[in-house]
Amino acid sequence: MTIAASIFNTLGGHAGLSALVGVRIYPDVAPIGVATPYVIWSEVGNAPMNNLSGGVPDVNNYRVQVVCLAATALQARNAADQVRAAMAAATEFKSQEVDYASADFEDGSKVYGVRADFSVWYKN
Repeated sequence: MTIAASIFNTLGGHAGLSALVGVRIYPDVAPIGVATPYVIWSEVGNAPMNNLSGGVPDVNNYRVQVVCLAATALQARNAADQVRAAMAAATEFKSQEVDYASADFEDGSKVYGVRADFSVWYKN
């Protein structure tokens, strides 16, 4: 399994998040015109662990950014709270939240967004 599949499984399989966004969980970009609320997640960095034996490392540390978008700030925050719970409960990787941004209004798309960044340790 890949880190992308593990992130998708973790977010999509969390009952609290699914209750709010259904299946509207997308990697990198959402389809045009998608209904709110929805979640977009991206791998924004990757630091493979070097080892002294010279072999290929079997553990990577990814930076994963998750953005929850909704019609209201409260909906966006509620979805972000569920993302945080899902990432904390993940069984396919270990994660630590490293940044959390409160609701911000995106004037162009007329939605509120809340972003959370995670350091994710994933065994290849």
